[in-house]
Amino acid sequence: MKYYRITKYDPKNRNEKGHYLYDHWTEFGDIGRTLEGELVTIEKYLTVESDYINAVIQILKENKIEYLRVIGLDKKLLKYSINENKGEWFHRDEFETIDLFEDKKVTISDIEIICQMNFRYYCGVSLEIKDKFYIHFGYDMYMYVGTPNISDELINKLNATSVFVEECYSPYYSEMLEYTLQRSKKRSKYVLDEEVLKNVSIAQIKKALKLSDEHSGLVNMKINKRIADELELKLDFSKYIYYITTENIIE
Repeated sequence: MKYYRITKYDPKNRNEKGHYLYDHWTEFGDIGRTLEGELVTIEKYLTVESDYINAVIQILKENKIEYLRVIGLDKKLLKYSINENKGEWFHRDEFETIDLFEDKKVTISDIEIICQMNFRYYCGVSLEIKDKFYIHFGYDMYMYVGTPNISDELINKLNATSVFVEECYSPYYSEMLEYTLQRSKKRSKYVLDEEVLKNVSIAQIKKALKLSDEHSGLVNMKINKRIADELELKLDFSKYIYYITTENIIE
């Protein structure tokens, strides 16, 4: 794969360490603020968001990739965000009807909606096909793409919009993963404690969770007794709720 960073930040405004030099707006929450003499409007935000999504779609089409997989879905966050944001200008009915679940195969029309959901903080999923393609969403509207190719012609076309395409490895990508078991009391939103699952492999996780070969193995989800038994975890489901989360191991 080739690796790129796609952002709204012009590379010419970075210093030698790559730090952006201006106090530019970074999210839809900045709408209504004036930064660097620019009033951030809904229209301005939507234009930039649309250019990000168009970049994703154009790269997929150029590489003839028709679908991706939903990776790392936090259903608890998604449910909270939908309930909290109904009635807001940035909420869409499609955020409720798209029916996201881990490893779901999503086509381009769904990918457009999921990108919006990421930018508007409804979910923090990535979209991937293992070892073939990925889209990672970071903070401050940083987006990373791993792809077989982006032609110079397409890069120039995208750079003529409000986004910039630069060669860059994703900080959210690793072939090595570490799993953590989190424990919470029932009806509590707080994590009581957590434990690194040192002897649990990516293959074991994918088998226990019945994930496809195209799934990268990165998960963030509640588990039940069947999954615990398959992973040989002795857990007390009568008192606690358990989640498995994932960290990239970067060497």
